[in-house]
Amino acid sequence: MATRTNNHSRVSKKPEPKPPCRERVRLDEDDKRQQKVDRAKSRPPIFLRPQEAADLLRMSVPSLARWRCQGTGPVYRKCGSRVVYAEKDLLEWADKQIRKSTSEL
Repeated sequence: MATRTNNHSRVSKKPEPKPPCRERVRLDEDDKRQQKVDRAKSRPPIFLRPQEAADLLRMSVPSLARWRCQGTGPVYRKCGSRVVYAEKDLLEWADKQIRKSTSEL
């Protein structure tokens, strides 16, 4: 007589509780941002034209041009007559713009 084996002896693990929705979204956004910064730092520089840089920062091209003239915006490079921005420089500049209050300079 053949014996039957029981294949139902799997041990099920209970999933770890997830943080509340708002915290999870904030953590996911922070993780994604940090992953972008880490990737940008670990690979050869990627140069963006002003329109691409403005899209990345969600700014306007005229704002970038004004900041170049004032010397207050992100670092840029001139390749002949073309202006280019390194993605890494844009992300670092954006990280330096963090403020907790409107009274901070």
